[in-house]
Amino acid sequence: MAAALPATAAEEPIDDKGVSDKRFRCAASGGRLRAVMPCQRLVASTMVVGMTRVHVRATYVEIPAEDLERAERFYRGLFGASVRRTVVDGHQCCILDDDSDAAGAVIALMQGESYVPSVDGTRVYVSVDDVEAVVARAQKLGGSVLYPVTEVADSLIVAELADSEGNRIALSNQ
Repeated sequence: MAAALPATAAEEPIDDKGVSDKRFRCAASGGRLRAVMPCQRLVASTMVVGMTRVHVRATYVEIPAEDLERAERFYRGLFGASVRRTVVDGHQCCILDDDSDAAGAVIALMQGESYVPSVDGTRVYVSVDDVEAVVARAQKLGGSVLYPVTEVADSLIVAELADSEGNRIALSNQ
């Protein structure tokens, strides 16, 4: 029996023969999943719940900041983003805006007791046109390289850096 899904989940039925497209390939037998090849995209993935394919996409990312002004300067300089200051659930917040219509998650810099910067835990990948240039800007802004610019797959270039607050931020050219 398929698990209940949130109303906002994008669903596509999967038959017992399997489904294949450029991003997802699976083979199912008797209603049970045999094999799944992962997506190539970093911002989205596909899960199978019961016999329903569910697209999981990040829509909102909060990056902890001990010093919100310092973090704002760092990210404004890093990405050239405009910043909108607001308060979310009683916490000071800076929402980054790249002024484009590109799809992707909203990134917010958050300050508050429960927001603790760390290089451990979840890695957030931000898509940029030129990974090397962004890494160089990060270093000039006080960030440090945690994982150097590397081609990890055909035409997929990534790097990881520590921001001004001590958070691990990953970059990708896709």
